[in-house]
Amino acid sequence: MQAPLGCELAAALAGSSRSARERLQLGRAAWRAAAAGGNLLGVSGAAVALLLLLLLRAEAMPVGDSSGESEFSDDSLARTVPPERLQLQKCVDLARWLQGRAAGLTRELCKKEAVCQGKMELAVNNLNLPKITQEDKCYDTGFEKETCLGRLSSGLYAFGTFFEYLEEASVETAETFRPSTQHLANTLRAMMNNPETVTLPDPAAQKILATKLREQRGWTVTVIKHFILQDFTLFMQKTTRALRVL
Repeated sequence: MQAPLGCELAAALAGSSRSARERLQLGRAAWRAAAAGGNLLGVSGAAVALLLLLLLRAEAMPVGDSSGESEFSDDSLARTVPPERLQLQKCVDLARWLQGRAAGLTRELCKKEAVCQGKMELAVNNLNLPKITQEDKCYDTGFEKETCLGRLSSGLYAFGTFFEYLEEASVETAETFRPSTQHLANTLRAMMNNPETVTLPDPAAQKILATKLREQRGWTVTVIKHFILQDFTLFMQKTTRALRVL
């Protein structure tokens, strides 16, 4: 005896060999048959309930194309986001990573060389490291995209000489800072309407600074490393906050 249509459709919908598209079409056919009236074509009330459940499952599943790949993959979802927003998110992620790395190295320096105690209270930070101030228009109040991006870019470029010093001073993983920061600076600068207005470090001044740093000895070297990492951590923290305002 041939099985009722409702049973056939239920088995077809539940079968793993059926694609989501086929289950969806069969489920809708069952619904139309049931809606036509009661037990029409052998579709009983119980079978209709089962078919409706399977129909909902079929509609909730991604419908694949002929290649078998999901139409709702991460790539397709990413394509719905404007490229500039994706780029901005990558900048935020990189800024957060740099901030976390610098903070971690600062803690290691404090632990290994006790640089955060005692003599540090008498040390004076006169390195003129880049800072973000109210005038840079990077805070929520009075935020200006062009001004802020320009200041962030110029500040990141200016850290280059200090990173070279950290590398020479054998600070662990310090070599990752310079290329990453350079990349972030280039990206932020490219987001400006007038990137040519960004102030770049003066080569002659940077050479003098590098010579001055290399002349330091003893405890002063440790203090300098601490100040560079501490100020860079704060700079990246403010950079991350500013990028989130964009």
